[in-house]
Amino acid sequence: MKQLFIMITPSIPSTDVMHQMINIKDEIDGVILRFESSEEEIIDFINRLCLSFPKDKIIVHNNPKILFKCGLHRIHFKENYSNIKTFINNHPEIIVSQSVHSLSSAQQAEALELSFILFGHIFPTTSKPGLPPRAHDLSIDITNLNIPVVALGGINSSTINKLNTKFSGVAGIRLFMNTQEFLKVKKEWLLRTTIS
Repeated sequence: MKQLFIMITPSIPSTDVMHQMINIKDEIDGVILRFESSEEEIIDFINRLCLSFPKDKIIVHNNPKILFKCGLHRIHFKENYSNIKTFINNHPEIIVSQSVHSLSSAQQAEALELSFILFGHIFPTTSKPGLPPRAHDLSIDITNLNIPVVALGGINSSTINKLNTKFSGVAGIRLFMNTQEFLKVKKEWLLRTTIS
C-alpha cells in the first residue's frame, strides 16, 4: 500500500510557507491549506502557489467555495462538517478526505469511501498542550478499517519508531517545515513499512 505524506500548513499564509511547500513538493502527496485568513488572502496564496507547485497536490481545508473558485480537485473536511455526504453526492469528481477523532466518524468516512482520514493526535504535541494523545486501542481499531488512515500529531524522528505500522502515512505541521527532519522521518517510515 502506498504511504501518504501530507503536509498541513501553519495558520498564516506566508512566503516562507510557500517556499517550503515548493521545496518539498516532490516528497509529499498533498498539502492541506489550513489557513486562518480571509478567503481573498487564501485564494491569492493559491494563485501564486500554482505557478510553482502541482495543482493536484493542493488540498483546500473545509471551504468548498475556495475549492471551486480556484479550480481545484481536493478538499479536506473537519470531523464536524455536517454536509459531507451531500457534498460527495453532488461532486463525485472531487477527492475528499476528513479529520476524525472517533471510531464512529472513521466508520462513516469508510462508508463514504473517502480518499483518506487524518487521525490524531498520536503523540504529545505542542499544538495540543495538556491534551493527552488518543488512546492506543482506538488507533488500532481505526487502522483496522478499510480506509487509509494517516497519523497526525507529535510525529518526529524520535517518535516515528513507535508509530503503529498499520497507519497509511504521516501528516504534520512543524515536521514538514523542517526539510531535514521530514526526510529523515520519511526514510525511516518507508523502511519500517516495507519490512513489516
